[in-house]
Amino acid sequence: MTNKSIKKIVFSFDLLLNIVLILALFFIGFYFLWTKNYNQQFDSLPKTPQRHIRYLNWKYLYPVSFSLIYFSLFLIYVTKFFILISNKNGFLKSFFAIFFINKLQLYNKNPKINKKNSIAFLSS
Repeated sequence: MTNKSIKKIVFSFDLLLNIVLILALFFIGFYFLWTKNYNQQFDSLPKTPQRHIRYLNWKYLYPVSFSLIYFSLFLIYVTKFFILISNKNGFLKSFFAIFFINKLQLYNKNPKINKKNSIAFLSS
């Protein structure tokens, strides 16, 4: 693989990761609104055990699950950031990699750091 094709892959990965992070935030808010409307429909019904079972307690359970999903995606972003920092890219280039894709240094001259970077990238 040439350096140009690797930069295209990194750019695609970075773009998709940013899209997923933004969509995750959007759908968290959308789901909160949906469950609020869903639960308001049950408030107008008489109180029965079946109604209590079908009531979604979104204030406690769903924010935790969505935040854990978002946190795992955020850890991938942090891993990418630290790999770029260890390859002697600047802080600004590492944080906003999508804007500096042509100036990024993807490989490190030290083979030990390069091996650590690939292991960190594959494990995330």
